[in-house]
Amino acid sequence: VIVQGTPTVRASMNYDGNYHNNNTVPSSIKKPEVHHIEPLYLGGSHDLDNLIALEGVSGNVHDQVHKLFDSFEYKGTRLNPNTLYSTFQTQLVPGYAVVTTDGTIHHYRHDQPP
Repeated sequence: VIVQGTPTVRASMNYDGNYHNNNTVPSSIKKPEVHHIEPLYLGGSHDLDNLIALEGVSGNVHDQVHKLFDSFEYKGTRLNPNTLYSTFQTQLVPGYAVVTTDGTIHHYRHDQPP
């Protein structure tokens, strides 16, 4: 699954708030950044098991984590969203996502019922 339009999927649930409601965050950290371990553009979900807070890490470490994910490859293509979209553009099919209250995201082709 390669998902385009992840801003809508990202905005479909307050996963950041859900993470904070279910995990202890030190009070000294004002707003830790919550990230998806399996990125949304690769079919990841808002499930708590797929969320991690990069708490107290410097911007440099944060950038390194993103570079690590961008360096992964599948069949010689980097798993960076822009590279995937341009490489597989002709194979993409319209679809939609259904986000459940627990954060699970189900992907369907446009011609499939949920």
